[in-house]
Amino acid sequence: MHSASFRTKLKSGALWSLTGSLAVRCSSIIITVVIARLLSVENFGKLAIITSTVAMLSSFAGLGLAVTCTRYVAQLRYIDPARAGRIVRLAFFIGLFSGCFMAFVAFAAAPFIAGRLLSAPDLINVLRIASFLLLTDTLLSLQIAVLSGFQAFPQITRITIYQGLLALPLTVTAVWLWGITGAVAATFVISACGLFLSHLFSRALIRGLISEIDEMSIWSEFRIIRKLALPASLAGIVVTPAIWMGNAVLSQSAGGFEQVGIFNAANQWRMLLAFLPSVLGNVLLPLISTPEHQSSAKLKAVNFLSGWILVSAPAFILIFFPEITGMILGSKYDTSSYRYSLIILMLVACISAYKEGIARRIITDDLMWWGVCSNLIWGGMLAGLLVTWPATTSSTLVNYYLLCYGVSTIVFVPFYLKKGIMPAAMLYSKESLLVWFTLLTGFYCHLQQTSLLTRIIVSPFLAALMVWSFIGLWHKMAQLLKGAEERIQE
Repeated sequence: MHSASFRTKLKSGALWSLTGSLAVRCSSIIITVVIARLLSVENFGKLAIITSTVAMLSSFAGLGLAVTCTRYVAQLRYIDPARAGRIVRLAFFIGLFSGCFMAFVAFAAAPFIAGRLLSAPDLINVLRIASFLLLTDTLLSLQIAVLSGFQAFPQITRITIYQGLLALPLTVTAVWLWGITGAVAATFVISACGLFLSHLFSRALIRGLISEIDEMSIWSEFRIIRKLALPASLAGIVVTPAIWMGNAVLSQSAGGFEQVGIFNAANQWRMLLAFLPSVLGNVLLPLISTPEHQSSAKLKAVNFLSGWILVSAPAFILIFFPEITGMILGSKYDTSSYRYSLIILMLVACISAYKEGIARRIITDDLMWWGVCSNLIWGGMLAGLLVTWPATTSSTLVNYYLLCYGVSTIVFVPFYLKKGIMPAAMLYSKESLLVWFTLLTGFYCHLQQTSLLTRIIVSPFLAALMVWSFIGLWHKMAQLLKGAEERIQE
């Protein structure tokens, strides 16, 4: 009964999340392709650095409040709804203040950021428009987080579908008419519409939690904000400035914004792949946070392997055949620099997906500060490399990404194993190593400039090896986790 309940919730939640997310991602892919074709590579780079700037400032505005809402609403909505309501009310109060504050800072600092730091004074007004996203995106993420905590996945799906339906015609038209400015303005309108819709869907659920709460009593839950939201926020704060710094340093080189455009065109595919495990993560985090599912061996195996599998399969195809995306984006992106950047970022996507399940376990086990340390190493390494050897090409920047992701993962493996967060089979089993072997073989083929015909012949055998490895790894991990569960019950 327990297993059936878990499977039903997982399938239902995943289906709704996947439906909405696929609609949004399909729309997003089309939008990205159209924008890349409408804009020059240089202007695409300028748009990317505006997006990166907003993402950096959003990490300060969001303060890790969304993950706090998801976890504690899922955990407390039945056993202590009053406390869940206080946490939600406090999170929204802090989120509203931080969103307004960071929007004001971004608006006021636009001349300094665009004119002085980026040497692009033509982006001042664009950045000012983008500053309003800091408020709408912060509040939208909180409302979606509450819906996720309630496992209200159909409502989340409707919101994402409506946003996707609006985004495609609005963004394409705005870019056609007003270029970069139109793209940013359209993004704000879409975010505002999502905020309005999420408010309509979540207000009844939230009202049920906070209807009888004394305003002053919410501050009694500030310890929870400090315990989970603070480290969750810092985990983003130590990363996003380094990402922005990479784009900013690259933009200062000769042909800088063009290199930023190449990097971000390749990075769009990494973000697309990263979105796949995040969809499932929206379902898995509330499930593994609930007491009745925390001991499920099958759920733990799904948590660790699902994201890695979802990303590795399409990454394998793009590593062996990077020409596919070049054909989609247009001939101006079908260059050796772009293909190399894409392949390296696909490897980065696989490493990131490999850590997805670990990150969720860190959240549920109240070990967020270790996640902060991992991200601090990543961000510190990237910043140090950029200061010591400034990236002048997209290829250099992606190499830095791969190095930082690899080191920040390997350094914490002993801790993951000691705390029982990470199954040993994921690290040094034969099956796990074979998965990495298949991916690295594709990279080797690119370095050797292997012909397309040879790659077509070799790739099916390696794909079969990857599938066999994942199947074997699934069975091995399921048995190990089931044995651990039985020992705990004894």
